[in-house]
Amino acid sequence: MVALAGALVIGAMGFLPGLTLHKSDPLKIVPFTALTGSESWPAFSPDGNQVAFIWTGETGSSPHIYVKPVDGGPPVKLTDGPESDSSPSWSRDGRFIAFLRIESPGHIATYVMRPSGGDARRLALLAGPTGYRPAWTPDGKGLVVMHSEPPEAPPSLFLLAIESGQRRRLTTAEATGTGDWCPAFSPDGRTLAYLHNTGSRRLSPLSALPVDASGSPAGPPRKIETGPAGFTDFDWSADGRSLIGETPSGLVRVPASGGAVEPLPFPDGGQPTVAPRGNRLVYRLPSRGTDIFRVPGPGASGAVTKLISSTRQESAPQYSPDGTRVVFISNRTGSEELWVTDSEGRQPRQVTSFGGSMVGSPRWSPDGRQIAFDSTAGGGPGIYVIGSEGGAARRITPAGVSSVRPSWSHQGSRIYFGSDQSGVWEIWRADLQGGSPIQVTRKGGREAFEDARGEFVYYTKRSPLRGIWRVPATGGEESNVSRFGLQGRWAVGGHGLYYLKRPDQLEFLEFSTMRPLPLPTPGLQLNESIANMIAAAPDDRWILLTMLVRSESHLTLVQNFR
Repeated sequence: MVALAGALVIGAMGFLPGLTLHKSDPLKIVPFTALTGSESWPAFSPDGNQVAFIWTGETGSSPHIYVKPVDGGPPVKLTDGPESDSSPSWSRDGRFIAFLRIESPGHIATYVMRPSGGDARRLALLAGPTGYRPAWTPDGKGLVVMHSEPPEAPPSLFLLAIESGQRRRLTTAEATGTGDWCPAFSPDGRTLAYLHNTGSRRLSPLSALPVDASGSPAGPPRKIETGPAGFTDFDWSADGRSLIGETPSGLVRVPASGGAVEPLPFPDGGQPTVAPRGNRLVYRLPSRGTDIFRVPGPGASGAVTKLISSTRQESAPQYSPDGTRVVFISNRTGSEELWVTDSEGRQPRQVTSFGGSMVGSPRWSPDGRQIAFDSTAGGGPGIYVIGSEGGAARRITPAGVSSVRPSWSHQGSRIYFGSDQSGVWEIWRADLQGGSPIQVTRKGGREAFEDARGEFVYYTKRSPLRGIWRVPATGGEESNVSRFGLQGRWAVGGHGLYYLKRPDQLEFLEFSTMRPLPLPTPGLQLNESIANMIAAAPDDRWILLTMLVRSESHLTLVQNFR
């Protein structure tokens, strides 16, 4: 009788709501928006039945905030005007939506409004970015926002009082990083998670800060181990046991306590938002493409040509020293990897197979037999070298410090790179035969190239600082050679420097005369937002440019997400 009773109880459990012994229902993935233009920064209402998001509108003008029911119906516009709105965030009781508004360049204001519309109330002016969602405190009396104080410092997290607009510092960002990003409170309100950046925003590790109901710290922060995964955005799962993160290879799940990263079946997903109720996820699905074009160099003739293209993103090209090959980065297989083609963009072949770790800044050795690049394959950003035909990659910089953007000396025995191992970003030089790296610059530096004769090392400093500097390769004082030039948007050629004078104007600075020369790019719309975009052939006959050819995004809804 006891055995029979037990069997009946177990059988009944399968039919009771919330007590299921069967597998979870399969994921149901459907488009949530399919509007003309770009939709981004989704945020669920507390009941999981509505989503606030940003839409550029049918004309592609200033983005504004819309709200759309999950079960169907047209989006309702909440904000209007010439300013650009961003980053909506619902209060926990569903009574308000906070958002950011760009009132003028460099001036970001925080607003709150009712989800039914009406006038928005301005809380405070911030010195910080818009690429995150402000986080409502558990008691609903404050917001955690990003703010730079002083203005030139990387943004840290501040607690902003709703009633008074007063700010109180929660974190202090590292001077060598790009700030503390993406605050998000756990469902139980006891933990504030955020991205504690130490270098590039794409390499930000996760941190967790214990807090009380007001959002004030209740203990020291701890790092959430995620291995080599580089997060750029995230949200908590509804049960608070894991974090859903955006990485270069798509959305992943990681335990809230840290551990192995589990890839989710959304390889192109970004900006995830998880419904507190209803087992739902919405994410941004970008439709962004970059191709590599070839344009004639100074004094050369020829047609503008699309050299390397696909339905995905092609970027960061570099000519081989003999000009017969091009190395570049592509995510055409789903993750960023190094690829090589001939000089006409034919016969592409994959060189690396990291399958998710970030790779960047590929540079040929002078003999063309090796390629240096940076990657997060070892957990933090480091410099690696791989044979140009493929094989195993070898890390040449130590773990524990951030090292990025390598380049070779003209003889091929040394590699320059940017590193924060001294506490600030400087240019360093590593001897491939061994020994400790040597510091090259003393007043800042992040990306460097030695000229073809090995006389000078030219470099840019940490973005957004503009300008190109140089020091003698044998050592000495720095001198400024151009007030233009920005990290990732310049190049050293055989006879001079290339850089963007304006976002839409390419310029050449000849070494022999130090006179600038405008370079035409007929038919191309240059865009300063594209990094690693310029490369010159060894003889300056051709210039390679990474160009944005498509940029849209839409929102995707996932049902039965747990």
